[in-house]
Amino acid sequence: MAFIGGPGSGEYFDDRTAHDICNKTLKAGKFLASICAAGSILARAGVLRGKKATAFESRADDLRAHGADYTGSSVEIDGNIITASGPAAARAFGEAIVKAVQ
Repeated sequence: MAFIGGPGSGEYFDDRTAHDICNKTLKAGKFLASICAAGSILARAGVLRGKKATAFESRADDLRAHGADYTGSSVEIDGNIITASGPAAARAFGEAIVKAVQ
């Protein structure tokens, strides 16, 4: 499951259904991914606690506030969670997802 950022992603930061999807995806042993501002969805779902993660720089404080180890890297992989910083990282993000699911 991948959450894509951008201005509209803010609508899902505190969305219970989105949070349930995050938690159920990981409990099923599947990969969970986010890019750009969508990292805040994962953070607020509680799945980034104690995990290395990245997102658009403006979301760094939000990730940290919800227990993530914000790295600022282009792409970060921690277990079954793949996060990316933004549009410039889109290709590497896609490649990381493909590699993970193969």
